[in-house]
Amino acid sequence: MQMADMATFSRALRRHNQESLRRAGKMRQVVLGLLDKGQQPSNDDLADALLEPPPNPEKYASVPLTPAEQADLMRDPPTDHRAWAKAHISKARRNKAIAAARSRIDADSRRILEYAVKHYVRGVALAPGPKKRERPWREEEAIRRAYFEEHERLRAAHETDSRQPRAFSTLAKRAVAKQFGIETRTIEKIVKGYRAKFS
Repeated sequence: MQMADMATFSRALRRHNQESLRRAGKMRQVVLGLLDKGQQPSNDDLADALLEPPPNPEKYASVPLTPAEQADLMRDPPTDHRAWAKAHISKARRNKAIAAARSRIDADSRRILEYAVKHYVRGVALAPGPKKRERPWREEEAIRRAYFEEHERLRAAHETDSRQPRAFSTLAKRAVAKQFGIETRTIEKIVKGYRAKFS
């Protein structure tokens, strides 16, 4: 797999994961993931994350196991992990893990709130660029497919009749832009990594 193909696959996978989190209503995770990468969440994503209730720290808690406990689990895996944990992990350790989880949840909530306050209350300028929610990856795939089909249709028409125009890419972008109600430069960005298909 070439580097361009790997980058395209990575972007598609990242977009797919984001859409999966959105469908599950986990907007906090979407926004935190964007902030971790130094990217800006859209206004809609940020608003949804602020309104989303924080997770239950008891479900979010993870009790670290000792090496002996890990070896015990690997040697004799239990059929009921909940019963095993109740028998082997003390209440004090469990409460400590819950407290740590609550601290992480509070820190995540504060990160989202501080970002909103910084850019939308105190007016710190955002980086240039669109602030709309990213287009779903399935829609981008539909745009690429429409562009490829229109490009090949124009190429075939020119091969059949040389009087037909040769500006396949320009005409294909115009047709698809009209079909999806977007700008041609947007299509240029979406299909940029796929030009090798037409070489």
